[in-house]
Amino acid sequence: MPYDWYTPTADDQRRSSLDPEPFDYNIEMGSLFYRQSDGTVTELPKQMGQAAYNPDTGEVYKVHGGNYVPTPHTKVMNDINDVLKDVGFNLDNLEVNNVVGHNSQGVKGSRIRRDIIFHNEIIKPSVNDTMAFKISVLGSYDGSWAHQIVFSAQRLECLNGMVSDRALYRSYMKHTQTINMKPSVERITQALEYFKEDEARFASWSKPAGPNLRWDAKVNSFIKSFSASPKPDDQAAINNDTFDNLLNRYDNQHYTMPHSPWRMYNALTDWSTHFEMKRKNSPDYNERLKREQKVSSALRSSEWNSLVAA
Repeated sequence: MPYDWYTPTADDQRRSSLDPEPFDYNIEMGSLFYRQSDGTVTELPKQMGQAAYNPDTGEVYKVHGGNYVPTPHTKVMNDINDVLKDVGFNLDNLEVNNVVGHNSQGVKGSRIRRDIIFHNEIIKPSVNDTMAFKISVLGSYDGSWAHQIVFSAQRLECLNGMVSDRALYRSYMKHTQTINMKPSVERITQALEYFKEDEARFASWSKPAGPNLRWDAKVNSFIKSFSASPKPDDQAAINNDTFDNLLNRYDNQHYTMPHSPWRMYNALTDWSTHFEMKRKNSPDYNERLKREQKVSSALRSSEWNSLVAA
């Protein structure tokens, strides 16, 4: 899992345990002080800012505004574990990936991510494809992103992160409120139901639809729409790099998949999961999030509906 904002260690490994211990990085809030020219030190009021820091090391995660409310990573993970038990998930056959990230100053624990893949909750949209239900939990002390629960799926054959067009599949919680994961029980239950319902929908996408001139034209039209970049005058221009990239990913799957919406869907999720950043040392998570949102939007477009109906 190549994130630029973390350095892999022995602790960042695939597990089957939901123990929150890998994310045990404490956080406290401290006042900011101003030193005047005569040496006098004055404590600034909270509304002007406060420092989020690790009391065990003295390292500062980030200086936040006065409304920031700290929530320890371990509390978030314990809440999630309670929710999973309340929902009644079978927790015997899990794949748990833990990532502990750092901020731009290298302070570890600033960002965290846990991916939980449920190998007992699977669907088979086609003969050679198996997908497992996945829940991702994200949090940060440095304000990189809000606390998030992402409901998705993992295609086990190629490790593509599968993107849904359903808005319910992502839940955000701001840092300006106390985090309570308990309301997520209903969302997780609904997300799992949607995941299982998607088996029939994905299976319908897997039916061969080409090659023929009509299908090729619809593929070209969809990729062109997906690659369009709006200009200030509302005239869309085609991003040729995106167009060529997606078309190549679609073509490269001809050994394993017939021409079909499913093949295009896998090209889209391959595009949103596997990519290189233009700037070598820049974080990739925000880019991944943007790509997943773009794919999700594309799955609700008229061009996609036309492709599925072909």
